[in-house]
Amino acid sequence: MSVASGGVWSRWLDPAEPVEPGRLRQLARITLTASLMNPLGVAILCAQFWPASVPTLLVAWLLAFAVVDLSRAAVSLCYLRLERLGRVASPRGWVIFGLVSALVHAALWGMTPLVFLDQGSAVAEMSLHLALTAIAMSAAVTLSWFYPVMLTYVALVMGPLAVRDAIIGGAQFSVLGVLCGLAGIYTMVCGRLHSKMLLEVLAQRRQNAELVVALREEVARSEAAQRALALTHQAKVRFFAAANHDLRQPLNAVGLLAQSLSGSREASHVDEIAGHLLHCVDNMNHVVDDLLDITRSDIDQREPALEAIALRDVFVELDRVHAGAARSKGLGLDFANGDLAVCTARLPLTRILSNLLSNAIRFTSAGRVSVRAQGVDGDVCIEVSDTGIGIAAEHLPKVFDEFYQVSRHSHDRGHGLGLGLSIVKRLGEAIGARVAAHSVLGQGSTFSVRLPATPIDGVALRASPPPSAPEVALVQRVLIVEDDADSREALLRMLRGWGVQALGVAGTVAARAAVSGGFVPDAVMCDLRLTQAGDGDGHDARDDGVTALQAIRTLLGQPQLPALTFTGDLSSPEAARAREQGLLVMHKPLKAIRLRAFLAQAKAQGSSPPDVAPRWVSRPSPA
Repeated sequence: MSVASGGVWSRWLDPAEPVEPGRLRQLARITLTASLMNPLGVAILCAQFWPASVPTLLVAWLLAFAVVDLSRAAVSLCYLRLERLGRVASPRGWVIFGLVSALVHAALWGMTPLVFLDQGSAVAEMSLHLALTAIAMSAAVTLSWFYPVMLTYVALVMGPLAVRDAIIGGAQFSVLGVLCGLAGIYTMVCGRLHSKMLLEVLAQRRQNAELVVALREEVARSEAAQRALALTHQAKVRFFAAANHDLRQPLNAVGLLAQSLSGSREASHVDEIAGHLLHCVDNMNHVVDDLLDITRSDIDQREPALEAIALRDVFVELDRVHAGAARSKGLGLDFANGDLAVCTARLPLTRILSNLLSNAIRFTSAGRVSVRAQGVDGDVCIEVSDTGIGIAAEHLPKVFDEFYQVSRHSHDRGHGLGLGLSIVKRLGEAIGARVAAHSVLGQGSTFSVRLPATPIDGVALRASPPPSAPEVALVQRVLIVEDDADSREALLRMLRGWGVQALGVAGTVAARAAVSGGFVPDAVMCDLRLTQAGDGDGHDARDDGVTALQAIRTLLGQPQLPALTFTGDLSSPEAARAREQGLLVMHKPLKAIRLRAFLAQAKAQGSSPPDVAPRWVSRPSPA
């Protein structure tokens, strides 16, 4: 038996393999045809051998043939009818019946030489040999799907005939026996080849079916992706339309207020207009910060580095960043249980909690905002709660969706674009945090961030920041390196308004000239991305804030001169380089409170080494 034929046989009898309806239908039709044709063959042989047959055995043989043929015909008709109605319950049972009945049918044909054992006329003998040879050869086509059954079928039909020819003997029967033997061998060889061919057809058909299924699945996935892309595109179109509107609104107000300021002569009006200008700038800052956070999360796909972090350090940084905003609205700001530690990435966690805390302060007009941690089943759950406006139940499941806004109808641009929570979701997924929300409309909201806990023992705590005071001394002389003329002028005006002697230059070459000319700064503020500048020899040289700062420190002989760097792109190579060198990095737009804190710290610390300064200050937080 060949492997190929065995494969076909096992595939049809293995309960784990499905039965092909087409093959079973073909088997039923062939069985029905054979059952109808058998009586004709039997009748011809009986007519040829009647005088030489054994009456008793002949009658039994005819009755057996009738029972088998009728049974096979009835079962085949029943199957074909049920198949048309789609009510075939057990296809494999029908296959087994068809094969077993075929072997019984072969055994009955094999009994023919015994029923007509006596030698008949030449015509009768030729009819017998031709009939049995034709029946055996037909198996090569009809049963080639079931090669072992075909072999058994041929042996049952041709074997008894060969025995009869040997018993009778003589040249005539010897020749007939040889011819029948050759026909049987030919039938087996053809059946084997046909079986292999059918197996290949079956395999190709299965492969094609799998390809069709895979193609349909791929088409379905492609269509789903296209639908999702279309929905995302529509959401982004709506989002950028809203962003455009939310940027133009305060920008329009800034232009009008600036014109009003230019024509105002009363100090009270100037203060009022300045307050409105600051409010407009803050609104634009919210929009820009959300856009930057979304862009950073799309671009930065690196695996975050996990470390053991004491929540006390994170809470100190959050308090430093958001305490002023809470006080300005008359809100209480509480932090509790900072003595726990988690295993996560510091910067994403800080950004998550900062976004949640910023939202809580923004949407709370009275009461308190609290950040507290607690251990839960081996994890630490950090909750940010407020007593603000809350979120309606129908909006709560969608608040983390990208570009989803709870109240687009609100015209208060101070509430931003509603991207904060989608940013929180992205960052949470990046560090393996589980973020959830609970809210009651009109009573407040609680957002939780759950992370794996780690023992607090052995976790290095960062130095606490010095206590703030309402009025602190600032450094006297500051050198500003900023290539944008408008930004440089605005920064100079602000520092000079604080009583600081400030000098602004556009790049490294100008900074060197200023220091060489006698300006000795107590601190330096540098933009990290400066335009290329001439090196003095007619060539363009690459310029950046780190290079400028190094040049200034070298000229002054003060490698630890206090310095602040700032940039509009925290993911830039220049920002990474500055952090690697331990420099303080802030992102634009700059906050006056942060600049003043830096100048006060520079005054208090003098030329302290960078590693003595509290490192938490150098970590940027979302505005």
